[in-house]
Amino acid sequence: MSGERILVIDDDEQVAAYVQLAFTLSGYKVECVHDGKKALQRARDIIPDAIILDLKIPGMNGFRICEQIRQDTHTRGIPIIMVSGSWKSAEDRIKSIETGADDFLTKPFDAQELIARIKRMLQRKKVDMGHNPLTGLPGNLAIEEEARRRLANMKNLAFSYIDLDNFKAYNDVYGVKQGDKVIRLLADLLVEAVKRWGNQDDFIGHVGGDDFVAITSPDKADTIFNWIATRFDERIRAYYSESDLKAGCITSKDRQGNIKKFSFVSVSIVYLTDKNIETNQYALLIQALTEMKGYVKHTLDRKGGSLVFQDRRTRPPEGQKPNLRLPPPPAS
Repeated sequence: MSGERILVIDDDEQVAAYVQLAFTLSGYKVECVHDGKKALQRARDIIPDAIILDLKIPGMNGFRICEQIRQDTHTRGIPIIMVSGSWKSAEDRIKSIETGADDFLTKPFDAQELIARIKRMLQRKKVDMGHNPLTGLPGNLAIEEEARRRLANMKNLAFSYIDLDNFKAYNDVYGVKQGDKVIRLLADLLVEAVKRWGNQDDFIGHVGGDDFVAITSPDKADTIFNWIATRFDERIRAYYSESDLKAGCITSKDRQGNIKKFSFVSVSIVYLTDKNIETNQYALLIQALTEMKGYVKHTLDRKGGSLVFQDRRTRPPEGQKPNLRLPPPPAS
């Protein structure tokens, strides 16, 4: 069984029911929407794996819906197949591709052909977008492409690097499968926070392992990141045994093989804004954020729990060499 989620946007209830039955029998999860505006909101709410979109929808035609799906960073990577019983000309079919559809089909169609096309689109998406298989979030290629685009503009930008503390010790004690659940917890909180407090064009990417990036605007950054930190500390307790909760820590080996006690897994979030990003080169930005991450993890006096850290130094004057060194830690 496939298990992928398909969103069908079609005002013809008979056609929608036919498609829903065929895909459900093939193991897909299917949801049908019959109104254009509701469809856009539903696509953003559930982030389906693929969309089947009718050209003629009340209130908003398929071309416009497709354009708006592609303009939203949350939904723009979703494969779309556009269907119609009345393509007026080759120009309409061309327009469907130009507005963002991945494929088109003429009604009436054979359900098995539609399923085959969707299956091919989903396979191509995994190859093209490099989505992380654990979280489904965009991977390194998509992250770098998005970062380069944002850095070229350098306006209204807050770029963060996010990872887990004490995660290796947790993995050693509880196992990789349980560790994967903690990674998915963080991914889910990132997505939830951006939906609640972020902008439509905000971006979340999964670098790999327990490392993530998130791109938002400076006015939203504190709210989003502090919400994530607070909620993570609340929810991570459910991933520990009663005995470890009572002890307030776990015992494991550190990277040098020494037995020691580790605090519960927490999240470190470091970020820069366009006011203090000192470079428009992606590699140098990641270098600066990695240095900040090390500063937060190993230099600041951490007392357990998650932490959000923003480097508030201003960008140097144009022509002056960027200073990627962080200031010394505050006096204790």
